Amino acid sequence: MTEPAPQKQGVGMTNTGSGKPRLRQRLAACWVAVCVAAAGLVGFGATAAHAYGTGMACVFIQPQGAKFAGLNFGHIAWGYQTGTSTWAYGSTENPNGKTEIDAPGYNGAWTASGSWGQMLSAFTLQSRYPSHSVNSQSNSPHPSAPYTKYKCESVANTNVTKANAAAKANITAGYKIATNDCLTAVIRVLQEFNAQNLPSRLSYPSPNTWYDALDSNHWNYVTGQLGETWNNYNSGMYLDITGPSTNNGSKVHQWTWTGADNQWWFRYDSNYGNVFTRYGSNKCMGVSGSSRSAGAPVVEWDCNGSSDQQWIYIPTGGYANGWPLYNIINLNSQQCLGVTGGSKALGAQVVQWPCNGHPDQEWY
Repeated sequence: MTEPAPQKQGVGMTNTGSGKPRLRQRLAACWVAVCVAAAGLVGFGATAAHAYGTGMACVFIQPQGAKFAGLNFGHIAWGYQTGTSTWAYGSTENPNGKTEIDAPGYNGAWTASGSWGQMLSAFTLQSRYPSHSVNSQSNSPHPSAPYTKYKCESVANTNVTKANAAAKANITAGYKIATNDCLTAVIRVLQEFNAQNLPSRLSYPSPNTWYDALDSNHWNYVTGQLGETWNNYNSGMYLDITGPSTNNGSKVHQWTWTGADNQWWFRYDSNYGNVFTRYGSNKCMGVSGSSRSAGAPVVEWDCNGSSDQQWIYIPTGGYANGWPLYNIINLNSQQCLGVTGGSKALGAQVVQWPCNGHPDQEWY
């Protein structure tokens, strides 16, 4: 099978057909084998008989998902190869956080299919997350935490048809914490796909412990982290949280490339939505004091639903190094994310300012 190409740091894949900007996904892929070309695999939803071949299975983790009693038990999702360059992927999200849902009640499960880049895009932007904006049965506006990393293994004798059926069945399987949850769904799908080396649920009952227990001798065929980086067109430097710090009010500034988590960003919506880093705070990028004043500093703060923490990415029509340029506009002020004084200095404060077409307000 054709495998995804390893990516240069700071460069990502095109989310074709989604209308969203390309992702600077830091795949950091670790290659230890070469996929074997195989024929006869069918796409997601196909009705052909058993389809066997060599492919890949992947697991995606939200380490800070499913918080309970101050602990993060994690949230998990699956992906598997259905053809030379196609994948099926999904999760049981349970956006309402119920501990038990009788089948076939709504459990937030979803499935999708697409290219490798589209799969990574889905878990980075979570555009398919079944929030209230796309599903009236949910009362959750967005996921509690982002998917941040993934592992894949090579699988011989795959069974795409059975995996497809298991993925579809998850949608009406109900939900029961610890016995029929997101981890149960992942195991069910990957077992049907014929993935090997899956840890015991009894020994590793939470998504985080189960993910960590995946055999490193097999589940390192492809590994990586998710997120986006944003360069300032004027300075060439990266959108960055100072420190890095997890404190409320820590300033957002521009800095040279370090590759650290405080330079990797997540957002949940193609419209106005929250933006926050992969760094451990999970706090939102917003405007200090919810100010509408020109020049007000941009900082990180506990996500609170305020409109000053909502941003939209609007293409300018320009390009830099092959990437489309964007204005990042604040919902509360309708001003653009830029650098104070149009500065090219290391550590210059990121601020909001009336949109004026200056390159310090363009990001890629």
